[in-house]
Amino acid sequence: MPYRFLLCLLLIVIKYSAVCYSQQTMHSTSTVNLTLVPGLSSVGLDPSNHYSYLTFNILSGYQRGNYWFQLSGISSATIEQANGIQLAGLANIVGVDYYRGLSPKAILKAEKEGDTPFLNGIQFTSLMNYVRGRASGGQMALGANIAKKSMTGAQLGGLLNYSGGLLLGVQLGSLVNIAKGSTMGAQIAPYNYTFRELSGFQVGLVNRAKTIEGKNSVQEGASTGVQLGLVNFSGVMNGLQIGLINVSGDNQGTNIGLINVYKTPHKKGKPDSTPFGLLNFGSSASVETFVDETFLMNFSISTGNIKNAGLLPARSLKRIMNQIMYRQSHFSESTYRAYGWNWQKQFYNYAPNITGEFYFVSLGFGTSYVDFAEAEHRINLLSEIGLTIGSRLFYKNKSTYLFATLDANYFYSNDGQTLAPGNLSRSFNEAGDRRTHELWPGLAVGLKVAL
Repeated sequence: MPYRFLLCLLLIVIKYSAVCYSQQTMHSTSTVNLTLVPGLSSVGLDPSNHYSYLTFNILSGYQRGNYWFQLSGISSATIEQANGIQLAGLANIVGVDYYRGLSPKAILKAEKEGDTPFLNGIQFTSLMNYVRGRASGGQMALGANIAKKSMTGAQLGGLLNYSGGLLLGVQLGSLVNIAKGSTMGAQIAPYNYTFRELSGFQVGLVNRAKTIEGKNSVQEGASTGVQLGLVNFSGVMNGLQIGLINVSGDNQGTNIGLINVYKTPHKKGKPDSTPFGLLNFGSSASVETFVDETFLMNFSISTGNIKNAGLLPARSLKRIMNQIMYRQSHFSESTYRAYGWNWQKQFYNYAPNITGEFYFVSLGFGTSYVDFAEAEHRINLLSEIGLTIGSRLFYKNKSTYLFATLDANYFYSNDGQTLAPGNLSRSFNEAGDRRTHELWPGLAVGLKVAL
C-alpha cells in the first residue's frame, strides 16, 4: 500500500539523519540526498555544509549546494550554489543564510567584491525562483523570477521578472520586467523598466529606460538600444524609439511615433535627433498656408528639430520637420478635402551676426488621403515629392518666409476618382477598370511663419 511505502521511506530518512549527524564533517558531498523536511534527510540533521549531486526533497529541502539535479515537492533552499536543474512545486531559493552572522556593512562589502551565492543552471517552479546573488542560465515560474545581482540567460515569469544588476539575456513576462542595472538583451512584457543603460530591446505597452545607447553615446561604438511600445520613456536617448508616444530627455537618436516629446542637448560634435511623427515637440516649429494646382486652400503645421545644432559653427542649419496638412479644393457642394503628412529636410543659411536664417531650401516627401464628398469610403491617396525654396520678405522680419514648391505628384484611386489638372496629367487607368493612376508636375506658393 502507498502509505506503507511512505512510512518505510520516512523511517529510513530518520535513521540516516541520526547516523550522518554523528559523523558530520565541515564540508561533505554525497551522490544522493533524500530529504523529508529540513533536518530530516539522508545526509544528517544539519545539512548546511553538505553538497549533493542528486537531491530529492519529498516536501522541502535545505543544504549547502547542489551539483546536478534537485527535485522538491514544495520548495528547496540552497545556501551557496545551485547547478544543473532545480524543480519545485512552489519555490526555489538560492542564497538562504549565506551572509548569516555578518553585519549589513560587511554584507555590502562582500557583494561589492563579488562574494555572492549563485545559480548555474535552470530553475522551474510554479510560484517563485529567487537567487540572492548572480544567476546564469534560466528561471521559469508562473509567479516571479528574481536575481538580486546580475542575470545572464533567460527569465520567463507569469507576473514579474527582476534582475538586480546587469541583464544579459531575455526577460519575458506577462506583466512586468525590471532590470536594476543595464540591459544588453531583451525585455518583453506589458511594462519594462531598465534603471540604467539599454543597449538591447524593450517590447511592451510601456517601456522605460534611464539611457538608451546608440552611435551618439559617450562610449564610442555602443550598441543601439531600441524601445518598441505604445508609450516609451527615456532619460538620455541615443538609440531608437518606436511607439505611439515617445518621451525622452537629451535626444540624439531617432523617434518614430504619432507624438514625440524630447529635449535637444546640442552636444558639441554630435548631431541631434531625427523625429518622424505627426507632432514633434523639440526645438523647431512653423505654420504654413499655400495654394497649389489641385487645392485652393492648404493649411499646415510643421514641428521638428535642428539636426546639426551640436555641430555648429556651420554654413547652414539643417532642420528635420514633420508637416501635417488640411487641404480643401474650393467653396462649393462638390468640395473635396485632404488630410496629409509630409517629412522634410530643410537647409537654412546660417549667418547669426548679419542676416540670421534668411533663406532656405527643402527636400520632402509625403502622402495625403483625399476625401471626395460623393465617393464611397475607398482608397484615394495623393503622394508627393518636392523641392521648396523660400526666403524672408525683408531683413527686419525674422519669422515670415515666402516660398515656392516644385513637386511630382502621383494619385491612386480604386474608386475611379480623378484629381490632376487635365492638361498636365498622365493617366494609366484602363477602360472598364475603376482604378485610377495619375502623374503630374505641381507648383505651390505660400507663406511660412516660424514659431
